[in-house]
Amino acid sequence: MDREHISGLVHRLNDVELAVLLCLVADKHCILSTEGQCLQLLQRQLELAAISAFGLSTTVVHCTPETSLDDFAEALLLPDETRARSTSFRASPVLPREESYYGYRSRSNTLRSQSQGTQEEFMNGRKIANIVIARDLDLANPQVQAQALELMRTRQFSTRKGAFEVPERFLFIAMLVKSSEPPTLTNHLRDHFFISHYHPSEEGFPEDVEREVAEAEMEAERSDSDSLASVVIRKLSTTPPLRRDSRFPLSGNGVLVSAAVIESLKAMAEDVTVSIEIKRHIIDIVVFIRNHRAVAGGVSARATKDFELLVRCLSPLHGLDFATPSLVSLALYKVYNHRIELVQKPEGEKSSLWGSKAEAIEAYLKRIDVEGVLDEVATSVRVPV
Repeated sequence: MDREHISGLVHRLNDVELAVLLCLVADKHCILSTEGQCLQLLQRQLELAAISAFGLSTTVVHCTPETSLDDFAEALLLPDETRARSTSFRASPVLPREESYYGYRSRSNTLRSQSQGTQEEFMNGRKIANIVIARDLDLANPQVQAQALELMRTRQFSTRKGAFEVPERFLFIAMLVKSSEPPTLTNHLRDHFFISHYHPSEEGFPEDVEREVAEAEMEAERSDSDSLASVVIRKLSTTPPLRRDSRFPLSGNGVLVSAAVIESLKAMAEDVTVSIEIKRHIIDIVVFIRNHRAVAGGVSARATKDFELLVRCLSPLHGLDFATPSLVSLALYKVYNHRIELVQKPEGEKSSLWGSKAEAIEAYLKRIDVEGVLDEVATSVRVPV
């Protein structure tokens, strides 16, 4: 597949779809975030994009502190092969904040009261979805977060009823409410996410997504029934019309980005030339982050590897077979925005070792955030000529 065709496809994808594409090419996982009132819109946009752009199935897991391992495991699975492309799940009671602006009602957890025979029938013949959307994963208890990490690392999970392996194309997405602080995920889980992407509300959402979510909210308000099960099976509406372009025809299975396109991009990413100067530039950035006065604990080796991998994956999307400093700057924010931990107390800040006053350090820490640290990195590290 030529680079012109790839470039044409890229220009037809929005920012959320590009984030998904990058993760599928890298075979990694990501964090998507937006404002709290837009979380349902972002979820719906992603569900529709999975169908129309990638031809992939999705499930949605709503996480709360009360979500159990059984709840989490049940929600990962599609009901059966015939509904794999058009079904999503919600697991566990939703939080009050979701009830306020999504119209969903709190409901008792009936999974624990199911009999053993019912559970066996429920899980028989089911498969893990291609894309798992974990809503509010940062609110889940450490056991559930550990299970999510295990799923991402081993590409399978085990229950009392057996082991399940993920499909060949698999993506785990943590969908979170945007915060000024890094997501409250466990350190190992947070480090295992390849990139994080923030979709601001001012950028808007597709019209069909906004219309469908508004209709769902109105329907929920009219409904007087509050006896829903803790796992709700909701059929998606008809697949939205694909963005057709005669110059770039759809693949044989009717999706915009086929498996062949992803494989081509993987091969292109592996062949990207990363010069000695660019490698040095990447190392300089990593060293600067580790030595930044507001950064606590440095950065992991996994983050450094993901940094170069993202640069490689970005290159063919921009029609290049070599890495550039601008791609390095772009990758910087995507890879490190969710990984950097800031110093919380004045005594943990490096300049305190050389006599800086605690009051001055405290004032500095109050006005610095992760994006401010990355801005300093991007402007302070010398770019190779």
